[in-house]
Amino acid sequence: MTIIAGLPVEYNDRFIRGIAVFAPWRKTPGNYHQSHGACLGRRSRTITVVDEQPQGMDMDPTCSLFTTG
Repeated sequence: MTIIAGLPVEYNDRFIRGIAVFAPWRKTPGNYHQSHGACLGRRSRTITVVDEQPQGMDMDPTCSLFTTG
């Protein structure tokens, strides 16, 4: 099971809004600060992390979480 949780993450020596990705194949959680997002494709074992949703990039909305705003 992969878990994507919104929580404060450390960035530039302070804590700001972000996400943490916990996945069975990761040794440590992936932490991404505000304005990053994570996308898990269906039946995929990969995580795509982007600053903003790029034009023309097909990201499944049921598997996406963005921390903007």
